[in-house]
Amino acid sequence: MSSKLSTFIFKDLEQDNYLKDLYQSLLEHYSAKLFHIPYKKQKYSIDDLLRFADLLSHSVDNDKSDFHKNIAQSIISLLMYIYPDNDKVLLYRTRILTTVKNYPALNNIQKFDIETKYSGDYLMYFLFEEVQKEYFKVPGSKGLEFIGPQKEIFESLDKYSLSFSTPTSMGKSFLMRMFMKNKISKGENKDFAFIVPTKALINETYIKVINDLKGILAERNYSVIRSVNEILDNDNRSHIFIMTPERMLYLLTSDINYDLGYVFIDESQKISVNNSRSTFYYQFIDLLQKGENSPLISFASPNIPNPQVYLKLISGKDHKISQNIRFSPVNQIYFILDYINMKILCFNMLSNEFFEVIPIKTDDFLNAVTFMKDSQSLIYCSRTKDAIEYALKLSEKNRKELNDPVLNKLANKISNQIHSEYYLADLVRKGIAYHVGYLPGNIKNKIEKAYRDKRLKILFCTNTLMEGVNLPANNLFVTSTKKGNKNFDEIDFYNLSGRIGRLGYSMLGNVFLIAKNDSPKDKDKNEDKKKFENFLTKDIPKQSLSVDKIVKKSKARCIVKSLLQGDLALNELLDKYPKNYSDFNILRKYTLIFLRCLQNNTTGVVRKTFEKFVSSDEENRILKVISEKYPKQKIDEDINISLDQNVSVRKLVESGESFPKIYENGPKYNETLVFLKKLAQAFNWSKYEHKDLGKMKDGEYTQLKWYTVILIQWISGYGLNNIIRKSIEYKENNPNKLWINNEFVKYTGSKEQKNVIINDTLKTLQEQILFKISNYLFKYAKEYKQYNKLTSLKNNWYEFVEYGTSNELKIWLQKNGYSRDVANFIFQNSNYYRMKEDGNYLLSLDLKNIDGDVGMQTEHIAYNNPKIFTEKFD
Repeated sequence: MSSKLSTFIFKDLEQDNYLKDLYQSLLEHYSAKLFHIPYKKQKYSIDDLLRFADLLSHSVDNDKSDFHKNIAQSIISLLMYIYPDNDKVLLYRTRILTTVKNYPALNNIQKFDIETKYSGDYLMYFLFEEVQKEYFKVPGSKGLEFIGPQKEIFESLDKYSLSFSTPTSMGKSFLMRMFMKNKISKGENKDFAFIVPTKALINETYIKVINDLKGILAERNYSVIRSVNEILDNDNRSHIFIMTPERMLYLLTSDINYDLGYVFIDESQKISVNNSRSTFYYQFIDLLQKGENSPLISFASPNIPNPQVYLKLISGKDHKISQNIRFSPVNQIYFILDYINMKILCFNMLSNEFFEVIPIKTDDFLNAVTFMKDSQSLIYCSRTKDAIEYALKLSEKNRKELNDPVLNKLANKISNQIHSEYYLADLVRKGIAYHVGYLPGNIKNKIEKAYRDKRLKILFCTNTLMEGVNLPANNLFVTSTKKGNKNFDEIDFYNLSGRIGRLGYSMLGNVFLIAKNDSPKDKDKNEDKKKFENFLTKDIPKQSLSVDKIVKKSKARCIVKSLLQGDLALNELLDKYPKNYSDFNILRKYTLIFLRCLQNNTTGVVRKTFEKFVSSDEENRILKVISEKYPKQKIDEDINISLDQNVSVRKLVESGESFPKIYENGPKYNETLVFLKKLAQAFNWSKYEHKDLGKMKDGEYTQLKWYTVILIQWISGYGLNNIIRKSIEYKENNPNKLWINNEFVKYTGSKEQKNVIINDTLKTLQEQILFKISNYLFKYAKEYKQYNKLTSLKNNWYEFVEYGTSNELKIWLQKNGYSRDVANFIFQNSNYYRMKEDGNYLLSLDLKNIDGDVGMQTEHIAYNNPKIFTEKFD
């Protein structure tokens, strides 16, 4: 079709009044069927809708082409819901999905036998499209095809540093995984890195990559690595690193040899988020570009209108391209449940307007969740507390236990691993669960599996759902326009709602937006409704880099003033903005990146941002002051630690301070507490971690005793159940020290109070022990080894915290890919392992035959590290 003709046909086609009327009627009919109400409005022509859908699916050569294809796909998806047995709808479904090149959706539906029902032009059309489908096959993968725009991106990954944006459901990570598979299959031997925003996504991606490659890993001498500790001595294999930005930084600052050829940064929109974690992207991307042969870097983000913004982090102007794809292979239908005006509204994306569907009879949104009981629902909550409370409230609405053996087994697992009175176990038996950040990883994985297997029907979750966790669901209920205490932005909203109607699960999903006001004073404002309306009716704004958002003139000048005085604690900044400690922590990390650029005379996006407010003369003076105050000291590449902390930590190491001794029954409490206090002083926790690790009262650290107890139990190998039981026992012995709802209350032993203690303990373990304290132990271990010229450290508390044990076999098992629980199982069953002469171990492949986690993990590890297994022992 010529460019002029296509422009004439498709220009402003979405503005056709008849099309608008038809689509409005279709949405009204869909809404009526969804809410089980009679459809009494004017009949519409199915044939005309199909013709419009067919025409829209062919749209090319204009900036609305993706939108036209979305409308076409929406029409056919809605018609399939209303008329699932209509032969003509079935025919057009295949035709339209083929035209928009949504081959994954085609593969998930039962093929319509067009050869026996139609012939002539229809048959010729589909024969032509079969040839086209062959062209879109994913190289090296059987039975997989690209969605149209994916192929172009795939082919660009090997040529350019690329930044691309697609709707949430487009399969960005799939695309990058298939690229890796194809390259490795064809003989590539360079390392790959796959950067994900959360630890939970590391494990999910790890499993997917191993399932993608399987025997290719051993055949091509590759291994999949999740942390620096998993790289074994004398390992001559190439690697696929799957890491968070923090872990990637640890790799790049380690002594490990790597040869990175390709780096994929998934969920790249995190680079635009104002938090301390986003700073790590800037640092590790700078480090990636140190050498002459820097890797190709690809950024993948959802719904960003200007993905080229992230290419600013890559130096040079050549070999960089960006692409913004707006076509979505699935469709969401949006409803506002307006609990102030007591009515349900549906959003029409063609007219960009709302229409009323039905009045609401009750002000409890959980009734709507119950109404959708025959399909699966996700309920997003801004706070963990809300997710748990809503789940409990729903469970009280006459939901009986399902007597499902799989759910009962999962509930028993939760009771045994966490606590017998933990709410989650009771909920799971009823087909309900909550998914929050501090839950143990293996429990979250089992909840996700039960949901994917359609055992669990209703799942309450927090912003963990925005972090790339992919779950099949028909319905999403959004109960807030916040994540924690911060407001959603447009990217958050579409990233969340895009989780419904996921590619490979369903082409259509319902998003229910709960508009309510919790404060009686604000009844007339209906702020949530206004925000939802704005999200849906207005364009997503262009994104900017987080460093540009936060490094503003007034704050930059405070930083400069501190640095000119040699003050790395940035007291000038903290004094002027005492209440905004979160921003201070972010700015401190950017300052460390800026100082490192000055010291190494390198440029980067962070330095360029500071240079808007700092003269070259001031840069020279800052460098001179810092050099004089800290002679012969280099700014550390680890931006968790500043130069003043480095000096204090080095002095502590030089004094001979080592990690506390591990006795037969574990570390001793007093020795551990004394050591943590020394770390607190060396790292200046009262300044840099004053809200938790360094919190003080009357000259004493108020939290360290509690953290010491949890830390000792964890590295001694105690199970969670034991750690939680000890926490509850402490409250029983100290009944006036239970903190609930911002006040101390007396402990009475109620189930509610026990659950508060359980959640507090789980949260402390995840956030303080496994994240913050672990990071500081890593730094101390690194300094200790450097000063004492050691290549390894036997009494390495960082490793003990990382793996929850000081036992060598259990650590070795986890380094090779087993979870802590499975490592404990193997340790207790000595018939499954033998020690070799070199001190390493050999495992029996009989482990694959054990049901549950043991067998599943062994299957993955046998692909990734086959040399540690044998068929049978001699």
